Amino acid sequence: MDKEENINLDQLLIEEGKRMLKVLDSTDIKPSSALWFYLEEQKVWRLIIASPYFNNLSAQDRYRRLIGIFNQEAFTRLEVGSIVLLPADDPLISLLKIAVRTNPDSISEISFKSNTVNGVFIYNSLIYRLS
Repeated sequence: MDKEENINLDQLLIEEGKRMLKVLDSTDIKPSSALWFYLEEQKVWRLIIASPYFNNLSAQDRYRRLIGIFNQEAFTRLEVGSIVLLPADDPLISLLKIAVRTNPDSISEISFKSNTVNGVFIYNSLIYRLS
């Protein structure tokens, strides 16, 4: 896949990211933030999900909980390895909230790219929720 193709997020992944957010909304995880974030150096997209539920859990416990939910759903392209689980107060989430905020239960599609926030360059992201 050439670089230009990889920068554009696949529509199926956008829809599956929304569906994952809806599934997690129906659990005790209830994400406060969810977005696709492009890692320029690695040339990959990651679905970032942040929740107060994760604040006091180890990374291992976060993913154990996610895998239990993930295995009950049928996703075509979305893989557990492309999902990053963060506490609600993670520095990246806090940084992005300076520039963008949504309603706590919204599922938007806000394109946020080629922006600098507090000196940090954001190459590309697609925001569903930042609250």
